[in-house]
Amino acid sequence: MITKLDAELIMELKVNCPERLEVGANDFGYLRAIMISGGSFEGEKMRGKVIPGGADWNMGYGGDGADTITSVKVFAKYILKTDDECYIAIENLGYKIK
Repeated sequence: MITKLDAELIMELKVNCPERLEVGANDFGYLRAIMISGGSFEGEKMRGKVIPGGADWNMGYGGDGADTITSVKVFAKYILKTDDECYIAIENLGYKIK
């Protein structure tokens, strides 16, 4: 059974990810990096831009290539800059079962 997440939406991000680097398979899984080149975010209490230079790292498991994996561990790290010049470091970790 999946427990319902009690969460509140505080902002919406629109992130530019024009480059995908297929690192390839290794003994642990299939590694891919999706580069973050910028973007914007907006919420009721804050807005600003996504600083270029972050990335979304995906490690696929259960197969030998991007089309055959059965689950993915996602780790993204990037920085936001608010309109009033505050920096916010973001780290996201998640899992996806195909």
